[in-house]
This record gives sequence, structure tokens and C-alpha cells, in this order.
Amino acid sequence: MIKETKDKQHIDIKELVIKLTEMGYREILVESGRGILSAFFNIGLFDRIYWFFGAKILGDKGNSPFSYVANNIQNAINLKIIGNINFGDSFLIILENRGDK
Repeated sequence: MIKETKDKQHIDIKELVIKLTEMGYREILVESGRGILSAFFNIGLFDRIYWFFGAKILGDKGNSPFSYVANNIQNAINLKIIGNINFGDSFLIILENRGDK
């Protein structure tokens, strides 16, 4: 069983990952919005990001994929581009966590 957080609105992501590891899982695909994505960023539980870009510009009315905000450059998440693929007018960029946040 996975425990809820104190606010009873969320689950403990670290505990979830530990439980999945105990069950034998070694890779997890997380397809999410910015809340869950940023939760994984905040606790450093990601190795790679597969980020799809479409050929549309929403301007300042679009939703940011991140709510993680580093308060200075030393706390920024350092990524390395390890691949990219074009899909017509869209593309995928593959980023790896350097782990030196």
C-alpha cells in the first residue's frame, strides 16, 4: 500500500518508486502534466526526459510544462541532450539528467 501525503490529496512519489522497485520494476514511464513532472524534478527522481514539441506557438496564454523553479543557477537542473528526432513539423528531444543539481 502506498501512503497519501499529509494533505490526503497526493501520494508519496518516493514511496511509490521504492515500492515499484521492490516489485521488480527498473524503468518507469511517467506521462504527466506539470504537477507530477515537477514533483519528480523536485526530488530528483528522473534519468531522462522525452520532450515532444509541436509546431504551434501559444504565447503567454499557453501552459508551461514545468512548475519547478530554481531560485538560482546553482539549483538549476542540469540536462544533457542525448538525442532528437523530427516528426514532420514536430520533434522529440531526449534529455538526460546529469545528476548535479
